[in-house]
Amino acid sequence: MGRLTAIARDLGSDVPFFLLGGRAAGLGRGTELYPLPDAPAGPALLIAPPIHVSTAAAYRSLNRGN
Repeated sequence: MGRLTAIARDLGSDVPFFLLGGRAAGLGRGTELYPLPDAPAGPALLIAPPIHVSTAAAYRSLNRGN
């Protein structure tokens, strides 16, 4: 593991993904990454509602009995 990857991992579990570039499969907390072939180009739609949800709060609301 390189120093940059270690710093990225400390910043957040999803940050190392953005260092890899392209598509990837992530395992664990998303820090173990495996590159995937690029998908064919095509149209995409991004919807960004004007709300914020804390990741911690979202997982707590799942109430998985833990």
